[in-house]
Amino acid sequence: MSTHSQDNQDLDRRLQELEEEVMQTTRMRSPEQPTATPNSILTEISEWYRELSTGGKVVVAVIGLLVTSSLLSIALQLVAVAVRLAVLGAIVYLVYRLLFRRPKTKI
Repeated sequence: MSTHSQDNQDLDRRLQELEEEVMQTTRMRSPEQPTATPNSILTEISEWYRELSTGGKVVVAVIGLLVTSSLLSIALQLVAVAVRLAVLGAIVYLVYRLLFRRPKTKI
């Protein structure tokens, strides 16, 4: 029976140590920062860009231009597809109206 009570004491002591450790780490943590606003994000990015070397700035600018041109190309392709679908829809509708139009019968 003494081994059982000894085990319980060891477990209780270990539990207290873990609780103290958790309490210390939560006290050490800094309070959570507020959510970032678009202005603060833009400020951080511009500060980061200013700290880059000249070569780094050139590389970032080239990558930015490539990404921008790619996104613009995708947007224009989507617009072109939408126009093609609209034209195709109009053609299908006109063909339907011409082929399946019921002639008016006079009584």
